[in-house]
Amino acid sequence: MKPITYLLVGTIALFSCTTPRYIYAPSAPNINYFKQKGDNKVTADFSYGNKNGLGSYNRGIDIQTGYAISDHFAVAASYNYGTDRDIYYGNNYSTYRSNQDTNTVTYKRHFFEISAGYFLPLNKKKTVTYNLYAGVGLGVFAINETDLYNNINSLYTYKSNTTKIFVQSGFNFMISPYVNFSFTDRLMSVYYNHAVSSYADSVYPGYDINRLNGNTLSVLEHSFNFQFGIPPIKWMKINAGITTCIPFDRTNMPGNLLARSFSGNVGLAFNLFESKRSKK
Repeated sequence: MKPITYLLVGTIALFSCTTPRYIYAPSAPNINYFKQKGDNKVTADFSYGNKNGLGSYNRGIDIQTGYAISDHFAVAASYNYGTDRDIYYGNNYSTYRSNQDTNTVTYKRHFFEISAGYFLPLNKKKTVTYNLYAGVGLGVFAINETDLYNNINSLYTYKSNTTKIFVQSGFNFMISPYVNFSFTDRLMSVYYNHAVSSYADSVYPGYDINRLNGNTLSVLEHSFNFQFGIPPIKWMKINAGITTCIPFDRTNMPGNLLARSFSGNVGLAFNLFESKRSKK
């Protein structure tokens, strides 16, 4: 029976060491349906994403603003707060519950972005535009992990500053005063720095979370956004979208430090100045 026991112990150790840690999660890009100087928007969205394990969740809020300072140039800002949790039962088997072996990993992510961009109408009615933005973001990424093994509870924490640099390109379609949609790509690099960690290098050596500090993750995000309003309310629309994320540069990063692949959002978009004009 000893060879079988050794095999089971080795298998458990293998699964424990390869359980992923999600160092990045995509959020909705700041998309502005601008045609001319003075156009503006404010959006407030609830966001959600993919997760692992029974009892897990992935959710957040997005607040975004934008203003066209001329007929072709605009500025934008956004704030994102996200929290997600993964629960792994019975050595990485999410469908098996065990009171003696449970991993609970909680993430918190928040950041503030500012950007400037150029929008170009592609037809006379200005119902189709090309948009190009570039920006930076500052934020914080944190992990709280509780590991219950053989009824012994251990707690590990990790907190890091994040700096983002991104370029965003997309096509907007404004087919009526009440319907907009957009296809947008965003190329982003995220730099992790000034980390504070209670993970020892000997704890979960496969996670290698301490190697994140001083490294950069680059991702490509593809987004589809859709807005629709209810006549005659031109100044408010329902705002919804989906974003997929593909990491492509993982220099010096272990394979088990991953990015979440999906994010969705739904909320409201407001054109404040349009609201004033509509009352006249």
